[in-house]
Amino acid sequence: MNSLYQNLLRQSDTLAQLLDRADVDLTAPVSGQIETLLANLDRSLADYVDFSRTEPNLAKREKATLRSKRFADDIQLMKDRYARAQTRAAQRQTHGDERNELFQRTAPTSTTPTAPGAISISIGGAASSSATDYYAGESAALHRTESHLDDFLTAGRAALADLADQRHVLKRTHRRMLDAANTLGLSRSLIGAIERRGIQDTWVFVALVVVSVVAMWGMYAYFRG
Repeated sequence: MNSLYQNLLRQSDTLAQLLDRADVDLTAPVSGQIETLLANLDRSLADYVDFSRTEPNLAKREKATLRSKRFADDIQLMKDRYARAQTRAAQRQTHGDERNELFQRTAPTSTTPTAPGAISISIGGAASSSATDYYAGESAALHRTESHLDDFLTAGRAALADLADQRHVLKRTHRRMLDAANTLGLSRSLIGAIERRGIQDTWVFVALVVVSVVAMWGMYAYFRG
C-alpha cells in the first residue's frame, strides 16, 4: 500500500509542474499530458482506496482513508486549476483573434490609380481627407486603449487565479505537514503553531486579493480617464 501512496505522490507532483507550465502557456501537448495524468491519478486513487479497505490493521486503514480523502480533494483542486488555465488560454486566443481582425479592418487599402486622361473632380477633398484621418486616428487610439484594458484585466484575472492556486498549495502543504506531524508524534504545541501559521497565510492571501482588486481598479480608472 505504501508503494501506491508513493506513486500517487509522484503523479501529483508531476501534475503540479505541468499546471505551472499551463498557467504560462497552455499548449496542446501540455494539455494532453495533463488530461492523461488526471485520468491516471483517478485510477491510482481508486486502486489505493480499494487496497486500503483490505488492510487488516485498523490504524493503517484509518490513515489510508484519511490520505485518500486528502488526495481526492487535491485532485479536484488540480482539475479546477486546469479548467481555469483552459479558460485563460481561450480568452487569450479570443483577444488575439479580435486584435488581428481589428488590424485587418484598420489596414490602409490600396487606391486604384486614375486612368490617363481622366478628369478627377473633388469638392472639399482636402477637408474631407483630413477629417477622415482624424477620426481614423481617434478610432485606432480607442481600440488600442480597449486592447490594453483587456490585457490588464486578463493579467489581473490570471494574478487572482494564481493567488487562489497558491492558497490551495499552502492548504495542501499544511495538511501534509499535519499528517507528517501526527505520524512522527510531534508535540501538540508545534501542531498548534502550524495551525496558527495557516491562519496567518489565509489573512495574507485575503490582503493580496484586496491589493490586486484595488490595483486593477486603479489601472482601469487610469486608462478610462
